[in-house]
Amino acid sequence: MFNGISALVNRILKNLVIMIDKITSLINGLLEKLVILVHRTTALVNRQLEKLVILVTKTSVLVNGQSEKLVTLINGTSTLVNEQLEKLVNLVMKQMFDLGKRGH
Repeated sequence: MFNGISALVNRILKNLVIMIDKITSLINGLLEKLVILVHRTTALVNRQLEKLVILVTKTSVLVNGQSEKLVTLINGTSTLVNEQLEKLVNLVMKQMFDLGKRGH
């Protein structure tokens, strides 16, 4: 009777070891696939980040170029406005002088 129980326990333990081996193999296979997936995903993310850096750099260059043009435009407009104001002041002064000459 003891031999029968011992043989049964041995078979159960053998089957348990086989099941543990199969489960371990499955887990290892899944971990290998997960590692491959993580590497691929990391590579994709890195490529997208590189593209994003290039896009941000190009956008920054464009914005800087437009800012320089805007500053040039503002400066040019300011110069024109100052010139027109100077002409207007001169015209008003001349008219005031002419009116003064006529009054006397």
